[in-house]
Amino acid sequence: MAVEGGEGMTPDIPRVLFLTQNDRLYLPLFFDPVLARLGDRAVCIVASPPFGRAHGGRLKGALRSAAMFGPRGTAVILYRSLRSAALEFLGRRQGDGFCSIGQLARYRSVPFHRISLVNSGEFISLVGRYAPEVLVSVSFPQKVGRDVRRLFPSACLNVHNGPLPAYRGMMPTFWVLRNGEEATASAVHFMTARIDDGDILVQQPVPISPEETWDSLMRKTRKASADALLEALEMIGGNRVNRIPNNREEATWYSLPGRQDWKAFRAAGRRFF
Repeated sequence: MAVEGGEGMTPDIPRVLFLTQNDRLYLPLFFDPVLARLGDRAVCIVASPPFGRAHGGRLKGALRSAAMFGPRGTAVILYRSLRSAALEFLGRRQGDGFCSIGQLARYRSVPFHRISLVNSGEFISLVGRYAPEVLVSVSFPQKVGRDVRRLFPSACLNVHNGPLPAYRGMMPTFWVLRNGEEATASAVHFMTARIDDGDILVQQPVPISPEETWDSLMRKTRKASADALLEALEMIGGNRVNRIPNNREEATWYSLPGRQDWKAFRAAGRRFF
């Protein structure tokens, strides 16, 4: 059951509504420590499909994923996803945590909802029902419009697994490995009309080891993102916000990798798993 005030949280932490996607493999690693700390300050989690109507549907998304990860990587992801779903169906957990965000939300007694589109009356009614003060977007695959952002009186935040202002856009964990970086970061920044463009609250460095895989770095950055978000929420609750400029002049932008990017990634000596 959720504990009022969470484990070690300050009592003035704001009420938080989360926007995310239905991911079984990595996002539970982020949400587990966050929900444990927030307690009843986490008022709701809202999830959408990773490749919903806004991104061409499931078939197009699956083809993009297969083109990037290749046959072996796609097989690993499929196996892990099916195993996770089977364990959840049997009422069990995985060795390193929960099988899904929904399973974790039930364990922590946090309301969990699924939606197709965020800029809709359906989502606005959810905001009215739970009266959150802060919106937190974590790997949410849709752009949040201004009318929705205005519903949150304290802040609208985005969690980004890349070292802003560089590596804006899609899959920064892939691109930092592809480009041979020795470190990356997990950032929490204010949400604006432009993607990954708002001022930064917290940016936590994450070292990249020579043997790092995409899988291992995803796990490291998800855990670092949890720490960064909790620090940012405590800053907001304590009125200690220190805005770090997210300079557009220093920004780089990356989209979803394609098959040629996958080949270059492998040629650089990197692996997905």
